[in-house]
Amino acid sequence: MYRNLVCQRPLVSVVTPSYNYGAFLGQCLESVRRQTYPRIEHIVLDACSTDESASVIDSLKGTYRMLAVFEQDSGQADALNKGFAMAQGNVFCWLNADDYWLHERVVEEAVQALASGFDVVTAGGRYVDRNAHPLSPIAAPHGDLETQLRYGDPLLQPATLWRSTVHRRLRIDLHYAFDWHLFLDMAALRARFRVIDSEWAAYRLHDANKSFDDSAQRRSEIAGILREQWGRWSPQYVWASSMFWGYRTAELLHSGALKSGMRTANDAMRRLTRGRVFSC
Repeated sequence: MYRNLVCQRPLVSVVTPSYNYGAFLGQCLESVRRQTYPRIEHIVLDACSTDESASVIDSLKGTYRMLAVFEQDSGQADALNKGFAMAQGNVFCWLNADDYWLHERVVEEAVQALASGFDVVTAGGRYVDRNAHPLSPIAAPHGDLETQLRYGDPLLQPATLWRSTVHRRLRIDLHYAFDWHLFLDMAALRARFRVIDSEWAAYRLHDANKSFDDSAQRRSEIAGILREQWGRWSPQYVWASSMFWGYRTAELLHSGALKSGMRTANDAMRRLTRGRVFSC
C-alpha cells in the first residue's frame, strides 16, 4: 500500500543551471539529494565549466535521480528553458548552483501546499555568505502577491515551486529579471499563490553573483518590465528609468558613492510610497 501511495505523488522536477560554480555546486546538489520527498528528478545543466564542476557532479552520480547535461548555452534563461523542456514532473522549480535548500522537508511541504488547491507556493529563507555562514533572514512575503508582483518581485526564487501547468518559457533576452517576468506570467494566468511562513532556501551572496553585483543592466531590465506593467509615463517606470540612468552614470564614472546614493534614494522612495514606486 505504501508503494502505491508513493507512486500517486506528483513528480517534482528541479532544474539547476551552472557554469564554473563548482565551489558551491556540491551543497546545492546535496540539498536536493537529502530531501525526504520520494519523487524528485534533478536536471543539472552545466555550460561546459572549466573548474571542478564535472568532478562534483560525478561524485554524486547514481546516489539519487540526477540527469547531468554538459553543453553550451546562451545564458541562464536559455539553460533553464532547456532543462524545463526535458522535465517530466507535475511540479517545477529551479535551484541555482550557488543556492541550496535549508532543510530536507522543503519539497514535502511544498507539494502538500500545492495539493491544497494552489498553483504556486513560496516561502522565506536566509542570506548566507560564500562559505554558507548565515547573514540575515529573508522574510516570506505577505499580502496580495498578484498585486505586489506588478510593483516588484517579492518572491524568493529558490523558495518557490509551481505546477507545470502554469509554467511558461523564460525570456532569454533578460539576464537578471527573467524570474520576475515568469511570476508575472503566472499571475496573468490567474495562478493561485500561497505563502508558507517558513525558511526554505539559502540565497548566497558573493562577488560572482550577478544580482549581488547590482548593475545598470539589471536596473534597465527592471525599468523595462515596469514599463510593460504600468506604461511609459507611469511613476513606476519614470522612477525606475531614473535609477537606471543614475546607475549607468555611476558605472561610467566608477563612482561607488553615486551608486550608494541611488540605493539610498530608492529605499526612501519605496518607504514613502509603501512599495508602489521603486526599482526592486
